[in-house]
Amino acid sequence: MKKRLIFFLAALLALSMVFVACVETAESFETKEDKDSSSDSTTTDTSSDDITNDGSSGDKDETDKKDETDKKDETGKKDETDKKDETDKKDETDKNDGTDNKGETDKNDGTDNKGENDKTEEEEYGVVESYMPEAVSAEMKSLFEECEAEFKTLDTMNNPYVIRDVYNISNCKVRSISIPVIKTGETDDNGDFTFTIYVLQNEWITGLGKAPRRCYEVKINAEEYGLEENDNAVYKWIKVDLTDYEIELSQTETLGFVGDDDTIFAAFIGNGSTTDKAQRLIENHFHQMRGFVKNAGQVSVAHTVANDTLVYDFEFERVYESKAAYDEYVAAEEAYQAMIEELVEIYAGKKISILGDSISTFANISNNTLYNSKIGGNAVYNYRGTQSALNNNGLYDEKDSYWHRLISDLWMELCVNNSYSGACVIDNAPSRALQLHNDNTGDEPDVILFYMGINDL
Repeated sequence: MKKRLIFFLAALLALSMVFVACVETAESFETKEDKDSSSDSTTTDTSSDDITNDGSSGDKDETDKKDETDKKDETGKKDETDKKDETDKKDETDKNDGTDNKGETDKNDGTDNKGENDKTEEEEYGVVESYMPEAVSAEMKSLFEECEAEFKTLDTMNNPYVIRDVYNISNCKVRSISIPVIKTGETDDNGDFTFTIYVLQNEWITGLGKAPRRCYEVKINAEEYGLEENDNAVYKWIKVDLTDYEIELSQTETLGFVGDDDTIFAAFIGNGSTTDKAQRLIENHFHQMRGFVKNAGQVSVAHTVANDTLVYDFEFERVYESKAAYDEYVAAEEAYQAMIEELVEIYAGKKISILGDSISTFANISNNTLYNSKIGGNAVYNYRGTQSALNNNGLYDEKDSYWHRLISDLWMELCVNNSYSGACVIDNAPSRALQLHNDNTGDEPDVILFYMGINDL
């Protein structure tokens, strides 16, 4: 009996423990479901009536909505603030950009415009230049007006007389001409004399046996220049403005003078003695100006060359590629003149002899026995004033030759020119080198110039 009671109590205890465990399990399961349900209702549908009717859940939702509204308001304010800041920044940026752009534009425009202006100005840089140096022009004027040199009168029978100095005459506008007036005719009804200027083809290109390209009848008023009619001994140096005539010369053109009906006549230097002051002045400064061409503008008459010199002075306007190009040209000229002056100090008064081929020859010099008794048979290529000289090499007289220009520039004296046309210098130089002294006067050269190698083979 006692054993049965113990067994019964043990079973009852076991059942009670099972029951308690089941109850706890059930409560735990319900709590979990409540939590899950609460979580689902909160996250899934915050606007449900069932949930909002519950006091605690409604308060929580209202708080959440208020928080979200506040956040939204703050976000909106922040966005508006950001937008305002961005707008302000943009405005500042635009303002700065506008200022900077304006500054850059102004700066760039100013720089570009300046550059363009400078470029344009440089490309069209014009300079007025005188033909004769001022001192030379003043001395020539004095020699002419004081009749201290030999001057002759141009006439209309051999017109036009042509300036041969194409190096300094061509490629310019002619602004004025200074004329050594030696004679006048009759004036017209307006009291004007007539002086004709021609523009002709440059003789170094195709010769001058053509009609003038252009012709200008320049009017010179007698009263304005203090001239009288029919005066055969005027000797007055006048400067005539030519800007209204618009005389322009291309690179291949030169000037000619004197028309058939001219009534004012200029002077020229004749074949006077080498000691003539005016002739020597021109030779020392304008070797290429020596000689004028007769009948150059008449198609039917062959032109000839005279060993005389025109003495006009001019003002030209020339356009250089740029201001820098002009400065470079001036600097080169000054450097050249400085070099010549230095060489003059060394070579002035010295005697020079030349040993060369046809390029160095000139008639009555390189074959003249007055210089050396052995050179009379030398063949000659260059002659004074011939048709071939005019159209081919332009050597009107010895003063156009390279060696005579050298002698004139450096104030030297010619001893002997032993040049031979057709003879190779390299072959016969040793024998001809013995004939470089003047065996008539006994003069010997201080300097010997060998011109060889170009034309030898």
